[in-house]
Amino acid sequence: VCEAALVHYRHFPTSVSAAVKKWALYERNSVRAGLRSGQQWVLTGFFSVLLLCLVTLPSVGVTLLLAYILVRGVVDPMRRSHALHWWGDKPAAALIALGLGVTLDAAKTLGGLAARLRRINGGKHAA
Repeated sequence: VCEAALVHYRHFPTSVSAAVKKWALYERNSVRAGLRSGQQWVLTGFFSVLLLCLVTLPSVGVTLLLAYILVRGVVDPMRRSHALHWWGDKPAAALIALGLGVTLDAAKTLGGLAARLRRINGGKHAA
């Protein structure tokens, strides 16, 4: 046992681009490990329906997107933190959360799809 060991862990990346890369990488590795396949298929299905609605029925697509942003950026952070004012002394975090949850879910979905495409191609890099 090494009592002097120091462990550093950044729970959340310091930039949106780093967060997107992290979530996409985690999801690629989750697909490779066979984890959370149900959640991956739900997200893939949701984003497929959302894109289809945005193209074919824009009013339905926009309504669906706004509802998702509200749930993912407002309701979900409150649920996870068990507090109505989860942002504490950083009110700008509440505004950032509106788009960040959707962005990270999209990154997870694309990461999962990339891993599936790679598996279909026999482990070779997908184009």
